[in-house]
Amino acid sequence: MTGRAYRWIILFLAWFIYFVFGLIFSAFAPLVTPIMSQLNLTHTEVGAIAGAWQLIYIFAAYPAGIVVDRLGYKKSLLLGLLTISTSSLLRGFATDFKTLLTYTALFGLGGPMISIGLPKLIASWFTGDERGFAAGVYVSGTAVGSTMGLAFTNSLILPLAGSWERVFIGYSIIGFFTAILWSLLGRQPPRGDLVGKTPRLGEGMEDILRMKSVWLVVFIGISAFLVGHGIQNWLPKILEIKGYSAVEAGFIASLLSLSRIPGSVSIPRISYYIKSKKGALSLTLLSTALLLPTLDISRGGILILETILLGFFIGGLMPLLLLIFMDMPEVGSRYMGITGGIFFSIGEIGGFSGPFLIGLLKDITGSFTAGMILLSLYTGAMILPTLTIRETTPDSKANTVN
Repeated sequence: MTGRAYRWIILFLAWFIYFVFGLIFSAFAPLVTPIMSQLNLTHTEVGAIAGAWQLIYIFAAYPAGIVVDRLGYKKSLLLGLLTISTSSLLRGFATDFKTLLTYTALFGLGGPMISIGLPKLIASWFTGDERGFAAGVYVSGTAVGSTMGLAFTNSLILPLAGSWERVFIGYSIIGFFTAILWSLLGRQPPRGDLVGKTPRLGEGMEDILRMKSVWLVVFIGISAFLVGHGIQNWLPKILEIKGYSAVEAGFIASLLSLSRIPGSVSIPRISYYIKSKKGALSLTLLSTALLLPTLDISRGGILILETILLGFFIGGLMPLLLLIFMDMPEVGSRYMGITGGIFFSIGEIGGFSGPFLIGLLKDITGSFTAGMILLSLYTGAMILPTLTIRETTPDSKANTVN
């Protein structure tokens, strides 16, 4: 099989790896109620646990980016899969706040290998408009994984498993199976098809760190993590407080993840068609900011519609931001590891802060409203720096900001 044909197998594997990533990290949210009851946790402690792996991620992502550039994505993705699967397995043996916090935090060591390794994989195997399509497809994997985790954990998996501990153990088995599959089928592109070569350790780091355009996108990216992780972890609980059962809350929350799939695939491609990534990004940020506060006050069909729309726009944020990096001539596939490390390391400040602040404000105010408003204000504010982005394409010779 030629390298050109094999890349679609590689894309499927990338999708499946991100599926496992989404399945494991989303499993905690629908299990919050039984975990809180059994381990006697407060909302603040739950928020800390939900954001624990993102906190570790902040410090692990940048070194992981250097390692991914140096070792290549095949070894890095395998290591990441083994680590997040072990995290899920150990959570099945947690007995209190400290142990569950520690085992959840372990996910933050493996997560960067996957989040950074996959964009490098896409940038290495795909170019042009196909790159935009591939970026949307692989990102949809985590949306599908999250959807299944939210929709079926309470309704199907928990009754079959018998306890929340066994749910985590079961999901870890899926992760270990995927690691075996990747070790057998994953590979680097043929030498002639490779888009960029592996850099020497530390090569290009100083130039990347000096690029204003990189830091601008990183700063905007915090909003994607803040909203994505904040809503993902707390939406089932928000719905339960509204009066929905745990199963109903899981299904409605799963719509958020399910609608991320068309968003992740279509929004990046739309940005190519309209020839303006910053235009697509501005509209996506504005729509997300306007929809966030409505989740805490709406009910019935309107709530479901708002959930679907919010998921659609959230789904487009991450691949769109990563595409901006991939299309920067100074970054491309060659330095995608270093750049991705910076992006995910700082971005996960929002990944930790989102769940934690929502839980903290809930304990302080007795309502989720304050948390929703806070996320909305930050996301809306990111439209201003977005407008300063200078459009770039893979053929551009410059990628500075105005």
